[in-house]
Amino acid sequence: PDAQVRETLTHSCGNMALLTQAQNALAADKSYAEKREIYFETANAPLRALTASIQSIPEWTPAAIRLRTKVLMDAIERDLGLEAG
Repeated sequence: PDAQVRETLTHSCGNMALLTQAQNALAADKSYAEKREIYFETANAPLRALTASIQSIPEWTPAAIRLRTKVLMDAIERDLGLEAG
């Protein structure tokens, strides 16, 4: 994606994962495949539901980030009672 789209997606909630500080430092600028190993195979690190939800996503694409953003925002709206209708 172009630089503006990349910047927007980088900072969207769909691109976030709940990690330990050590996992975050290890993952830094690695590829998605390398990050998945860190997220899901770090011994004794907690696996939070928000992060576990990306296990089924094979490639981290703009479309995957947008979809995950929508899913997360829909869940937040439901939890806060902000659903339309």
